[in-house]
Amino acid sequence: MKFTMITIAVLAALCTVPAQADISLHHAITGEALDLSFAKKGGNTEVFKQFFTNG
Repeated sequence: MKFTMITIAVLAALCTVPAQADISLHHAITGEALDLSFAKKGGNTEVFKQFFTNG
């Protein structure tokens, strides 16, 4: 009985899928992958600050 439980635990551990760190974004209509290499870095713009203070 103990051997069976250990075997099941080992098999379950080996069959798990590792988590993915990369997220690929695709165009909603065409399905092509979006290239975000040219995107601007985020920051606290004036609009953001106004929204953050006023809601």
